[in-house]
Amino acid sequence: MNIFLIQLVAILAFSGYALAFYLPTRKRILGWQFIFLLVWAGHFLFLGAWTGAVMIAANAAKSLFFYFKREDNWIGRPVVLYAWLLFFIVLAWWSQEGWWSLLPMLAVGFVAVANWQMDVQKMRWIVLPANIFWFVYNLLVGSYGGMVAETIMFIMVIGSIIRHYKARVNHD
Repeated sequence: MNIFLIQLVAILAFSGYALAFYLPTRKRILGWQFIFLLVWAGHFLFLGAWTGAVMIAANAAKSLFFYFKREDNWIGRPVVLYAWLLFFIVLAWWSQEGWWSLLPMLAVGFVAVANWQMDVQKMRWIVLPANIFWFVYNLLVGSYGGMVAETIMFIMVIGSIIRHYKARVNHD
């Protein structure tokens, strides 16, 4: 596939994923993330970045799973989060291409902990380190669209944090 088109897939995936952080509810954020994470996994497959594709696909499955989490159901038990984190470690080991395979594992780990939160503002804060890990991974595997996406995503999440903080302060 043409490298330009591969990078365009990254921008498409990023656009949908990034817009999720501006949605008002946790369920909407996770639903949008599921859809666009699958597109993002395709981008890594096109690049031949196996670990990135596997970890993103697992992250999409986790987002769909956490969509159904409530504090009063079995999905809300901490052991479920720990099981996902262990699953990510196993996938990173299984799909590893080198030391850089740790970067997507760490990124999806932070995203899992963020998605676990019931408080949307906490979700936004915890997801920030994931952008840094993905940026470095994208640099190493040649995902220029991914590097741009993670930079913009980082800025957008910060903007979302500020916007929602101001709304909360003005409401009180």
